[in-house]
Amino acid sequence: MLSGTWRLAALDGAPLADGTGATATFAGGRLSGVGGCNDYWTGYALDGDRFRLADDVVWHLQACGGAADSLEAAFSVRLGLARRVRLGERLVLLDSLGAERLAFVR
Repeated sequence: MLSGTWRLAALDGAPLADGTGATATFAGGRLSGVGGCNDYWTGYALDGDRFRLADDVVWHLQACGGAADSLEAAFSVRLGLARRVRLGERLVLLDSLGAERLAFVR
């Protein structure tokens, strides 16, 4: 089940160190979380395995610096590329070519 809070575990298939702080919470057509430093929120639609953001992602912007800024920039770009979902032990967001962009664990 897609609903609930997931913790980012990989970018483009590359595992991240524990404690990165990036999350995604899916609830009632809304997606929110932390991108590494700042909170974000948007709507989403899911049709089978097809995924799309319903509108622009809104970010609470504050300067974080260093690794948190880098993670958030990478997360933001990859979230925008997400077009499909693969759900199992992990939640994986794939781009239009089927490449793994973001992978989450509970």
